[in-house]
Amino acid sequence: MILTSERPRLRWLALVSAWAVVAVFAVLHALAFRDYISLLSRAGPRTPPIETPLQRIAPTNYADAQMWVRYALDFDQGGPWRTRQTDKDNAPHGRDVHWNSAFAHYVAAGGKAQAAVTGESLARATERSLAWLNLPLLLGTIVFFSVWISRRAGAGAGVLVALGILGTEAFYAGFSPNYVDHHGILTAAAFGLVLGAIFMGAGWWRDGDDDEGQLLPTSRTQARQAAIFSALCGAVGLWFSAASTIPAIGLVGGAGLLAVWFCGRTTQQNGATFDPGLWRLWGRVGAAASVGFYLLEYFPSHLGLRLEVNHPCYALAWWGGAELVALFGAQRLAGTGFWPSPRWRLAAPLVALALAPITILFGGVRVFVISDAFGGSNYSGIVAEGLSLFAMQKIFGWQTFFNYAGWNLLPLPVAAWLLCRRKNRHRARLTLVFASLVALGFVVLLFSQVRWSFGASGPLLCLLLVATAAALHGHTMRTRWLVIGALAGVFFLPQTLQRISAARANVAARQADRMDLQQILYRDAAAAIRASQPAGDIVLLASPNGSSGIGYYGQFKTIGTLYWENYAGMRAAAEIFSAPDDETAFKLVRARGITHLAMISEENFLPQFFSILHPDRSAEDLKRTFGYKVLAEQVLPRWLRPIPYRAPPDVSLPNLRVLLLQVVPEQSDTEAIFHIARAQLALGESESAAQSFVAAANRAPAESRATVLLNAGNACYQNGGHLAAAKLYRLALTLGENPVVTTNFAWLLATSRDDNVRNGIEALSLAEPLARAYPNDPSTLGTLAAALAENGRFGEAVTAAARALERVAPGENTATLAELTARLDAYRAGRPWRR
Repeated sequence: MILTSERPRLRWLALVSAWAVVAVFAVLHALAFRDYISLLSRAGPRTPPIETPLQRIAPTNYADAQMWVRYALDFDQGGPWRTRQTDKDNAPHGRDVHWNSAFAHYVAAGGKAQAAVTGESLARATERSLAWLNLPLLLGTIVFFSVWISRRAGAGAGVLVALGILGTEAFYAGFSPNYVDHHGILTAAAFGLVLGAIFMGAGWWRDGDDDEGQLLPTSRTQARQAAIFSALCGAVGLWFSAASTIPAIGLVGGAGLLAVWFCGRTTQQNGATFDPGLWRLWGRVGAAASVGFYLLEYFPSHLGLRLEVNHPCYALAWWGGAELVALFGAQRLAGTGFWPSPRWRLAAPLVALALAPITILFGGVRVFVISDAFGGSNYSGIVAEGLSLFAMQKIFGWQTFFNYAGWNLLPLPVAAWLLCRRKNRHRARLTLVFASLVALGFVVLLFSQVRWSFGASGPLLCLLLVATAAALHGHTMRTRWLVIGALAGVFFLPQTLQRISAARANVAARQADRMDLQQILYRDAAAAIRASQPAGDIVLLASPNGSSGIGYYGQFKTIGTLYWENYAGMRAAAEIFSAPDDETAFKLVRARGITHLAMISEENFLPQFFSILHPDRSAEDLKRTFGYKVLAEQVLPRWLRPIPYRAPPDVSLPNLRVLLLQVVPEQSDTEAIFHIARAQLALGESESAAQSFVAAANRAPAESRATVLLNAGNACYQNGGHLAAAKLYRLALTLGENPVVTTNFAWLLATSRDDNVRNGIEALSLAEPLARAYPNDPSTLGTLAAALAENGRFGEAVTAAARALERVAPGENTATLAELTARLDAYRAGRPWRR
């Protein structure tokens, strides 16, 4: 297949120019997105400041990058060089990890490089390095593929690939700034797998034919090289994710066989040769390379029968499938019947192909957790990436549909039009059919689950290349370059400019995506949880997204993150939240060593957990569960202590409800109600808090009630609930004389900014007897001075304030001295003190 033809110097000039354009746009987007992340990271500052171990916000859709950072930091802290186990999830047992170790080392290396340049701590440097880690991967991918294809199809093909990767949203998304995950590499692997198979001629070649219109390789050597290239790309894909790559391998093999079946005889009559050895080479190289990657990742201490990831069973299936394509393809062209002869040759390939599904069928969750409702929740309709394209459209509108599909589907109707043309259609027909079938298979996957948008982008770009080459057969080089320029100008560059301008617009407007606000909330919640327990391990129970986010910023151990390896942890989280009563929930919480719960109305996952555990139960049954009662009805058992918390003002999510809870089995009923009241105060519900404080005092022993009311009044005062504080202080005084209560109450009456609370006459009636009883106490004298000033007796107030200042002990807190001095200055100026 030849798209353009030029001298080597011109080819390199065109490629370097395309790379320069790609680099400029990629850097501009990285800078714009860095500013957006900085905007998010500066949001929601806490007062007083409580810093979490990790601070930089990751967009919610890029949350997997947070787990890569945690795995990378494990390497830096002396962990094993392969990512096989973590104690950060499924506490206290931990869980297996089957993420690619090489990529985790890449993240770790990026953090070390960032730390060497900036001098930051390794943890902070690693999370900051996410802003640029994908840039070299993107540029390296573009250079690699554009060079490879330009040597076979000309510089025009290389330029189209370079700009296509940049401008195809789903392809580029895997390499977006901060989206440090394996999706970019998987997308590139699928692209290389299909691209190599196309240049392998789908098993065909045409000896010495320089007619570019026929699209097939012109020598067996070219076809073999492309087969090896395709196989190696597929093996890399298997290494990173078997679930994403196995369908791609199957689609390539199936499309190859269908192309032979429907186009083979015509293609053969036109002088092309079907070479079964190409498919055998493809299968054998891919199988051998995937086994090599498996041994690199698991040998010798982690070998096992886990078929969710790359495994020799899949290598055998690859080999067996390729052998079947070769056998049935040759049989079809021989025209001697359907079954290859002798039939015993089918036995080994069929057994190899069937081994993995038979093992899964009989092994169940022991070998393939994804077959279970929890292990497979990533691939069902429970999470967004498991939804169909039409389901996503119903939820988010037609714009989402066009974002995933849109012009990316254009190569399919173009290919169909070309196949319907009579002129030279037989010369290009087989390659067009093969590329179209592979692309169409991916589109079907995309429509069934939107997570296939990444994988589909590469085959669709391949089809665009094939369709362009077929459509431009017979046209001049000038026309071909004009078409390539038009494709870039109409389809690729506008999307690139739009993503840059969108990021800049968000920064200029100081506007965050609604989903990204959750990350600010997660970080803030992590700080509040750590403040409730300054030392020691924290084990957090939250929704899957909350576990990932809050656990990341606070570096907490969690239970129920949404990874297939965490099958046991997700089930444990579901059983706790779906427990029928508090006692059952408490037993499960204690068994897991959970110290804190975070329950957030946004994506709380309670219905999903309940429906997986109890698919036949109703919504009314959900309302009787422990999790629903806590979050929706705020009915707390005695063993849960609410942490006073109000979401940052930056997080403006409608109907947001956040409950941060600490597991405190030993607290009394009085303590439980008291802490509920404190949580109500944090939410600004001072009247409800006052009622709860009174209820707590009534449950306390008689000798402790005044102290409970005093502490309650102090809490209300510190949170700005002056009216509630006055009621509680007044009630405390009915239980007997208490100089501390009297002092605090008189101070409140003299200094409150609330006109409904302030009462100078009553304040003075309380303060004067105290001052006579405790003439040398700075606090009592200060309260008297404030009461005198409120009554307009500023001269006496100055005298009392000066006496208070004189009686402050040497070395007293400088802030106390400063405030006493400020009060004295106010009284001298004839101003009462306001607090």
